[in-house]
Amino acid sequence: MKIKTVALLRVLVAGVLGFATLEIIGHIRSPGFRDGLALPGALISTLGSMVGLYGVPSGPWAVACMFGNFLFYAGVWWALLSFAVRRLTIGSSDRGGRFGGEGGSR
Repeated sequence: MKIKTVALLRVLVAGVLGFATLEIIGHIRSPGFRDGLALPGALISTLGSMVGLYGVPSGPWAVACMFGNFLFYAGVWWALLSFAVRRLTIGSSDRGGRFGGEGGSR
């Protein structure tokens, strides 16, 4: 049960950090830099719209772009959090590990 709770918490924190990343990107004043950070969402949104940006109304494409950016940055945060959790808990159960005891010999 504890593992499922930690995994769910990691997903929720990654979602919040992904949304915060989108907010920070939205406040960047340099259009070129902001567009570069929005590129993952644009690439993801073109998968659903094969005719491109100019072939359909831009409303659904813009929503898909924002959702794609959210998925991308939440995924990046999830991967970083997973790496951090794994790094901090390596060997802590039975070998001593980083924070789990005396350190043990290998």
